[in-house]
Amino acid sequence: MLRLGITGGIGSGKSVVSKTLSVLGVPVYDCDSRAKWLQENDADVRQKIMQLLGDDVYEGQRLNRKKMAAKIFSDAALLTEVEGIVHPAVELDFNRWCTEQKKDIVALESAILYECGLNNKCIDKVCLVYAPTETRIERVARRDSANIEEIRRRMANQASDDDKLKKADFVVKNYSNHSVICQVLEMMIKAREEWK
Repeated sequence: MLRLGITGGIGSGKSVVSKTLSVLGVPVYDCDSRAKWLQENDADVRQKIMQLLGDDVYEGQRLNRKKMAAKIFSDAALLTEVEGIVHPAVELDFNRWCTEQKKDIVALESAILYECGLNNKCIDKVCLVYAPTETRIERVARRDSANIEEIRRRMANQASDDDKLKKADFVVKNYSNHSVICQVLEMMIKAREEWK
């Protein structure tokens, strides 16, 4: 089974590529939604987060994300410790999920694939979804009703596209007249050939 990582900066269109893969029959694991699910449903993850941040970050079964964000984004050490709880749990969950899949290719979508090291731990090939910075800013501003300065700050916290371009096995250009479907189909053919 080939494990394909899908990554890209905010607003690049990772979800467009993931949806295209899904339509083409490739199971896709969404790291962001699974991490949120694990924070609320995995007893070990919940316990460790409460020990680190206090019981008040949970209201019943629900994680109060605003409270958690207020604590960890003002303290880099706390953020690193939370990542040290969540990232390994996601990796275990993804590996378990893979054993349930019956396809020759599966995909994992993560904005921070390189930053959390998943590319080295459980991914065989990486696809970078690329769009120019200004295009990404316009998309995020429309999608999130966020101001441009806030979007630029969020972008600054992610690895640069230049770094990601050097590491990626495949690049899908998601802007202008580039056909995502054609690029994804071509990527799947190449990935299967290289994997044989």
